[in-house]
Amino acid sequence: MSFKDRFVQSLRKDEQEYRKELEQKPSFDILLMS
Repeated sequence: MSFKDRFVQSLRKDEQEYRKELEQKPSFDILLMS
């Protein structure tokens, strides 16, 4: 596995955790992001 592959995997993992947090927050936070 290359460095790039590991880097992309870590980004995806962070994104999944970030989305979980967003789901727990009030919806207006999502509106601010978009």
